[in-house]
Amino acid sequence: MTAKTVIDEARQPEHKVLGHGFSLMAEQIRRAPKEFALGFAFTTVHSLATIAFSYGVGWTTDRVLIPAARSGNVTRTSIVTTILILLMIGGFKAMGLSLRRYAAYHAQYRLEKRDRVDVTNRYLELPIEWHRRHPTGQLLSNVGSDIESSAQIAAPLPMAFGVVIMLGVTAILLLFTDPFLALVGFLMVPAIMGNNIFYQRKMRVAAAAAQRTRAEVAEAAHESFDAALVVKTLGREEMETSRFGSLSNRLRYDMVEVGRIRAVFDPILEALPTLGVLAVAGVGVLAGVCHHLAM
Repeated sequence: MTAKTVIDEARQPEHKVLGHGFSLMAEQIRRAPKEFALGFAFTTVHSLATIAFSYGVGWTTDRVLIPAARSGNVTRTSIVTTILILLMIGGFKAMGLSLRRYAAYHAQYRLEKRDRVDVTNRYLELPIEWHRRHPTGQLLSNVGSDIESSAQIAAPLPMAFGVVIMLGVTAILLLFTDPFLALVGFLMVPAIMGNNIFYQRKMRVAAAAAQRTRAEVAEAAHESFDAALVVKTLGREEMETSRFGSLSNRLRYDMVEVGRIRAVFDPILEALPTLGVLAVAGVGVLAGVCHHLAM
């Protein structure tokens, strides 16, 4: 994939980008089915254990802490039972989290290895004329950073699957608990989706520009290594240094732009679920107070 192709794909309509993204996810899952299956299984364990831990804390509060505060007495059996329940759920949660990460990174590095071997073998099959038409730096970028970018989807995909499971189970439990509280919680979904879509639109072009500049820097570096004797013979060291410095500065600017966009949107994306939890808790407390006053 050339640098121009990366930019062109980044500027495509939203539905085409989503289609390419889902196609890439399906292809990567097909190429590493065992690793992704393990990642999805362990992230399911982690998600269900997280929900169960919340129920365990609630059960402890209702059955142990509140009665102990009212009576001033707590039995040893209730304390031991509470500790064992929370430790058991916490153990499942920790196991699911650690094994999910292991499976995700195993899938990522396995895909990188396969892609590098496949692309390198394809390079060897192409004729010399094709290699002369394509700069070496671009080819190095294709076999390096492009492959890393395509394989990086393996790391967050199991986590995203677990988040979907957690949201689905939580939504069902909220509906059974109180439909009004569920409605308050569901209001966070459009906010999160809108923020994520806007973030992706901004990040897509910035990341594509950084990818293009990275390929140009790799190309310039390889040219400098190959033609070091020629550059010294002709006395063009300062010109080559200036050219490489200009490309490096542009790459730094592009990467800073990527970091700036992430610095704006990542805190918002992380804060929205917390705000949703606080909103549900606040509305629940207010409803409880109003119900108590009405009685």
